[in-house]
Amino acid sequence: MRILAIAAAVSLHLLPAQQIEARRFLPDDYENVVHVDLQRLRDSGVWDELQTGAAKLMLAALEREAGVPLADLDRVTTVARIPASGPSGREPQPQQVILLEGNAALPMPEHVATGQRYYQDTIGEFEVMRREKPRDEVFAQPAPELQVIGSTALLRGPLEGHPNTGMPCADILSLLSGKGSDLLHIAVHTDNEFLQRRFVGKILPGVEWPADDAIAYVMLELRAIGDPDDPHVHLGVVLRHTKVGDGIEVTEQAARAWLAHVAEQPKLRLAAPLLQRATIRRDRGDLVLKLDLGRARDAGGNIAMIAVPLLGYDAGK
Repeated sequence: MRILAIAAAVSLHLLPAQQIEARRFLPDDYENVVHVDLQRLRDSGVWDELQTGAAKLMLAALEREAGVPLADLDRVTTVARIPASGPSGREPQPQQVILLEGNAALPMPEHVATGQRYYQDTIGEFEVMRREKPRDEVFAQPAPELQVIGSTALLRGPLEGHPNTGMPCADILSLLSGKGSDLLHIAVHTDNEFLQRRFVGKILPGVEWPADDAIAYVMLELRAIGDPDDPHVHLGVVLRHTKVGDGIEVTEQAARAWLAHVAEQPKLRLAAPLLQRATIRRDRGDLVLKLDLGRARDAGGNIAMIAVPLLGYDAGK
């Protein structure tokens, strides 16, 4: 009964999907983003191939985390603001916004509906679910097919009728520009010690860059290229420096050494021939790594073959 009462209260303030744009809830000039376009993954044929083997277990974990059926989702976007450090030197706690865009009415996640720390609140014209511990966060459903979860401080303005543009900063925008359908991308501004350690140091440990010329942005993307009915799927990684200097030379040498080292790992023996096809090139301050994963019918298996071992791989060992 409690779940039904909450759902009824929230539904009173739903707006028709076509009257509200999801990105209005994303903070302006964001620098850290994870985006998965499930609709494009399905249309490309890659999704069908991911429904088998180890990748299926990863998708099941993602579905549990989202709290809604993946079949009902078209896009998932997470944008975060990450401070340089946390209190007393502990790991910093990001402020974030998560958008779930569906192709059907999305059910309220169980952990929100039944969570003891959530309570009903009103922000602007919306009835929302809110909790204040361990962080002040809000859950809102502005339309049946749209859910917004995130830091109250970031969402209060849009919920009160002050929409954001939802556009990323110039660097992220340029990183995401390119040909082909964007299936997935992860982009991070590694502008402090914590982010450098988490997103650069684990892959390229022990590398020392010239002062003021370390890697500034890291992006991973998956794109469908070519014939829409039978595309090739490309995996790309971009390591961006803010200037063209000695730093990118260091990054290129480290990246080539990393690829050679990874290809020799026993867990990746089957993937070694695929990894050897990776290309590395410079584009001004960007070091661009690309790997053709093959056509959609092959890409799903290749993604699983690479991703599962790499998730447990520590380049520092």
